[in-house]
Amino acid sequence: MPTEPEYDVFISYSSSDETWVRGELLERIEDTGLRAFIDFRDFAPGALSIREMERGILNCRRTLLVLTPDYIKSGWCEIESTMLQTLDPSNRERRLIPLLRGQCEMPLCIRTFHRIDFTDGADLNLAWHQLLTALGKQPTLDPPQDPRRRDWLFVPPYLVYTPAIP
Repeated sequence: MPTEPEYDVFISYSSSDETWVRGELLERIEDTGLRAFIDFRDFAPGALSIREMERGILNCRRTLLVLTPDYIKSGWCEIESTMLQTLDPSNRERRLIPLLRGQCEMPLCIRTFHRIDFTDGADLNLAWHQLLTALGKQPTLDPPQDPRRRDWLFVPPYLVYTPAIP
């Protein structure tokens, strides 16, 4: 009988992108209470890296692919992506979530999936909302501000001027 995944999300990324991944992505995900699995902290010391990648993919509900030119060039990232797609080739369970962090020529097998745009100039509020929602954590939004009464203008209908009809 399959066990419940122990983590919410595995983060697959190129080490070239670790500043953004560790400093912003991981922090923002974990600030919402989600449990992330990431190589530098969660891979068991002395274990084979490929086995730890497999463990991360199998023990997480979702896997983020942080897509950049360096990610696409990385053989290790290709292995992670391929392992994940082997579990659910058409992504019906939405286990694979591509994050476009830098413009790159994506392989066709990844290009077919809708991605969340984190590139420079993208609507980052929308991107974070999409990501957190896809991970099952509804983001908190700033409450709408109530208009101040002094800004309201009430004109009762009986005070509206209408010219007399002759």
